[in-house]
Amino acid sequence: MPTLADVASRSGVSKGAVSSVLRNAPGQDGVSAETRQRILHVVRELGYRPHPLAASLRTRRTRTIGLVVGEPESFLRHPNQALMMGRLLKQASEMGYRVTLMDDAWQDSPDPRLLDGCAVLTWVPSAGIAQVERLAAEIPVVSLYSRIRGAVQVVMDEGTMLRRGMREGAAWLYGLGHRRIALVDVNHPKGPDTLRKDAFAEVAREQGILPELLCYADRWQERLYPTAAEIAQLDPPPTAAVALDDDYARALIAHLARRGLRVPEDVSVFSGNTQQDSFQTPPALTGLARDLTAQWGELMRRFIGLLGNDPAEEIVVPPAEFTLVVRESCAPPRAR
Repeated sequence: MPTLADVASRSGVSKGAVSSVLRNAPGQDGVSAETRQRILHVVRELGYRPHPLAASLRTRRTRTIGLVVGEPESFLRHPNQALMMGRLLKQASEMGYRVTLMDDAWQDSPDPRLLDGCAVLTWVPSAGIAQVERLAAEIPVVSLYSRIRGAVQVVMDEGTMLRRGMREGAAWLYGLGHRRIALVDVNHPKGPDTLRKDAFAEVAREQGILPELLCYADRWQERLYPTAAEIAQLDPPPTAAVALDDDYARALIAHLARRGLRVPEDVSVFSGNTQQDSFQTPPALTGLARDLTAQWGELMRRFIGLLGNDPAEEIVVPPAEFTLVVRESCAPPRAR
């Protein structure tokens, strides 16, 4: 593999001159335009590539970003999270950065000398807050969910978009005639959400109808979905169920099948976060879709834009809007 000394020898200049040209240093230490072109020609001819570790020592930049994702096994096992991670990696690569994954079970803070910045994409447990605070005192850190002293807070008003989407979903299911509806919301570490229930109740009041809303909360990260089994055992069953996402919806359909219930003939299943262009096994899922890849790519782009610049208190990322996608998994309820 050619070295800096090889380029300098072939070009007839010093190693310092080659380094200056490759770094595109201001003034390039008096190197003439003709010499600069000769050096660059030799670099291409020899296929020389600067050593990244040497560059890091000189610039104090590693071109590496840490992503904290909780338990990587659980995080990456979920289809939505795998899609999100793919977009984050692609955006970072396009901007010349590498990514290293970390879980949140830190005994000590990561070495800030190995990272240009760190994005915390999970809830930070109380035992890990001090470590994140220490890291944020050394390098830029962004936090997606938890408020951490010294870290940049990510602001994505997903609640407004989800509420708007759920209102549309509620109106559509009510319009089909559904009244006994199981709603599954997110069970966060700090407690369950009620956003879906609130949206369905709100639309019901506006339309003057009296639905029976059966509310559940589940943790999507582990993909265990104990509430799916509970919903499938309801007697009588709901005429419709609003799942957290496609993954939960498929688990629910499997539980309903074990009880001998068909979708959508016996129970309609509505996905609260479906993938618009993804492969769909039958029955294809009706639900709310949004372009998550653009949203997560924008988050990474704005985060990298912070590196080396003045710190900000927050990053505002426009949330992705939901649209109703009608497929096969929902139908008007049968008379019982």
